[in-house]
Amino acid sequence: MNNFIRVTQYGTEKEAIDHMVYVPHGDTDVVEFLSKIPESHGVYDAFSAEELTRYNRMEVDIGTPEVAHSLGKLLQERHPEKSTVVVEALCPRNFLDMNRYADQTVKHTFDAEKYPEYHAALLDIYNQVIAVVERFMARSTITFHVHSMCPNNLHKWPEITPHLNQFCKEFIAIKNQSTRRKTDVFWRDENKVEILQKQYVDQMIAALQRRNIPYDIDKPYAYLSYGIMHKQSQLWDSIAIDIVKSDMCTNGPEDFHDPSALIIDPKKAEVFAQVLYETYYPPA
Repeated sequence: MNNFIRVTQYGTEKEAIDHMVYVPHGDTDVVEFLSKIPESHGVYDAFSAEELTRYNRMEVDIGTPEVAHSLGKLLQERHPEKSTVVVEALCPRNFLDMNRYADQTVKHTFDAEKYPEYHAALLDIYNQVIAVVERFMARSTITFHVHSMCPNNLHKWPEITPHLNQFCKEFIAIKNQSTRRKTDVFWRDENKVEILQKQYVDQMIAALQRRNIPYDIDKPYAYLSYGIMHKQSQLWDSIAIDIVKSDMCTNGPEDFHDPSALIIDPKKAEVFAQVLYETYYPPA
């Protein structure tokens, strides 16, 4: 495939894919990512590996790989004759956002005019990954888009400074003053146009209610038109969820304002795999 995407097969491999599970913002190691890009050398010399890692973990969708692979195993167990693929974009979200169009995918962590070769390399990676992802979507009967979000809202975005630790402190301070979120069921876009089939919305809500999991619909995020998932979900049949990270972690509320400190509990992630399974295959 390539160095920036991972595809795992569950069930029976065949050309026509029954289930695709897509992780656009997985918990990618940013230092490893940058090591694969020669053009990045020298760009982040002002930052330590620890600073870059913590900065990335502020917004990375932790828990989504665990949910995706748990769902893949569940689908394989219950439908071994069907084909399921888990597709993971191995790109750190705070550096290269795979749920944006090309003009917004590269995040502002460097001076693009000073490092044009690095900027071009990131765009090339984006285009390669999106091309592979969308070829899989075109072969799939259903695509599950799996996202996760911070437990608290972020009302403003701190300035990125030469000291990423200071950015993280400001980020945490803002989160500490913010309201709590619930797991988000995607349905419509910001103009109230239905993107997801209402049947899937109802079945996802029922699966969440059976487990007493608090949820919102299109809040804090709808199918935003600047996200490429908006286009993908109109072209190919989809189900989408944004799981609040606190529902999957081992931490207590005292840690919820610092996303970099959250630790995923695989058993809790399995619960959301079951929710997604029942969204597509509701119990009788």
